[in-house]
Amino acid sequence: MGNFSGEGVPELSGANIATPLLFEIFNSIDYNGKANWFKIPKDLQMRKVCAETGLTPNTFCSNQILDYYRPGISNTKRCEHLKEITVNDSETISYCKTCEPGFGTKLKLYPNYAPELLNYNETRHILFTKIPPHYPACTRVFGDKPPKIVYPIAGSEYYLEKLENQKLMLSCQASSDVEYVNWFINDKFLQKSKASEPLFYSPEAGKNKISCTDDKGRNEDIEVVVRY
Repeated sequence: MGNFSGEGVPELSGANIATPLLFEIFNSIDYNGKANWFKIPKDLQMRKVCAETGLTPNTFCSNQILDYYRPGISNTKRCEHLKEITVNDSETISYCKTCEPGFGTKLKLYPNYAPELLNYNETRHILFTKIPPHYPACTRVFGDKPPKIVYPIAGSEYYLEKLENQKLMLSCQASSDVEYVNWFINDKFLQKSKASEPLFYSPEAGKNKISCTDDKGRNEDIEVVVRY
């Protein structure tokens, strides 16, 4: 629905235009009373899955539904949409096994968001449940959780228009204890920025090695190919 050019039209909305068409398509293939239109494969079986992810339920999956699966072929990974974190009683500090004091703590489940979703929420100032900052005196935290470069995507090829002076966006997801990150392109310093803010640069044609180092010295490298 809409323009082939991708240009938006204020008068067109998904709810009013695309959704009715979708239901027309669904209704046109309605199988009520037509038992022979589809035969269930013999090797399909039923199992309980987490309604949040469709994966095999974990102990914390309270909303479970029945779904088809193929034994020996379907994904058997257990759901990880939540993760158990050790926090202090006031829920302002989190601990790992290295720094857990053994008293004055409790276990709490937090949403296990993908780095891309965390970055989306942060850059658009969307409120979400965050894991408390890691215990600052922990000796292990400096080796853990380097920043995750979420854009550009590692190993991808990007085609840019030279005459339009198009730039490539740099975006990362860093730990909650990180204030700023340093960006490097082909091992040359580019710019320092806040961890939650995207950065734009004009890439050279060919391979671009992109490095992101947080204020704790933790680093991640990726490579992309740029063509004009």
